[in-house]
Amino acid sequence: MVRDCQLEQRDDGLWYCTRPGCNLPPLPRRMARNCAVDRQPAGVASSNLQSSISTRPLVLVLGLHRSLSSCLAECLERLGVFMGRQTEGGECQRLRYILEAVMRFPRCEPIVRCSDRGALRRWLSDHFAAAGERLAGAKYPHLCRLAAEIEAIHPDLKLIHVARPLDDSIESLVARSARATGLHATREECETLQRSLHDSLREFLRDRPHLRVASENLLRFPAREIDRVIEYLGLDPTPDERAAAIEHVEPARGEQ
Repeated sequence: MVRDCQLEQRDDGLWYCTRPGCNLPPLPRRMARNCAVDRQPAGVASSNLQSSISTRPLVLVLGLHRSLSSCLAECLERLGVFMGRQTEGGECQRLRYILEAVMRFPRCEPIVRCSDRGALRRWLSDHFAAAGERLAGAKYPHLCRLAAEIEAIHPDLKLIHVARPLDDSIESLVARSARATGLHATREECETLQRSLHDSLREFLRDRPHLRVASENLLRFPAREIDRVIEYLGLDPTPDERAAAIEHVEPARGEQ
């Protein structure tokens, strides 16, 4: 799982990854020998993968857990935006797997290794290829903390922030965690995670252009908010696609 690392042996006999930001622990020789060690100059492997990534923008739907971001991502699917081959709640399952490996729910401190960044690059390249001529997008709550990792690979982003009051999102996550199925966390873990995602997202969006969609407005005025999204992304949906996106907001009212 360290095939994207660039390993260097040091005086202590251990192998270290020299790529900035990698958290791979030092490896003994027997483990390093079994790795596909990157012996190319730094940046060569990443630039090769970069060349296969589309020049078109990627839409990121950014929102905390229980913020209606899944609802909006599913609306985007109805408007013709490609969110992934296999999606659930507008979330690409392959991307979800990668991001959960970096920051397992309900942790709020990611550990990003070179292999994780390589997995993100490969996913993004495949994601654009599968999208074809369609606009491509992605959504997962962890992106509130990890959007910068996507930006480092593909800087051309269209950002949509689905905003819900922080305290409301905390209480909703606590209630969801009490269910018999699904993700589980204590009240303290829910609050710590949501506040961490909230603060990270606020910092990320501080100096970046983005569209803010208030969850309350999406529920009260779905046609208006969907039209704002259409205009922001430059979409040209059919009347049926627009109607399907607007109508999809209604079921979300009972999930708050």
